Amino acid sequence: MVHDPGSIGNTYEDSILIPVPSSANGIIYGKDIPVKKGFYKYLGTISIQGDQLKVDLLVDNTDNKKKDESIWNGKYILRK
Repeated sequence: MVHDPGSIGNTYEDSILIPVPSSANGIIYGKDIPVKKGFYKYLGTISIQGDQLKVDLLVDNTDNKKKDESIWNGKYILRK
């Protein structure tokens, strides 16, 4: 992938809304995350500890028989 050298180090805001069955501290399993009909299911986990969020999800790509890492995997700080 080619990037514009002038954009290195710049940040931007982005978002995704993943409906989870609970917002309490703990672990949410990918298999428990609802997805719309026709979309791939999730595998892996989302963990919440206070204001710390860790996303470690796989997308169950049944068409290609692969488990693709989510582009949202990583550690985040939650804000209210």
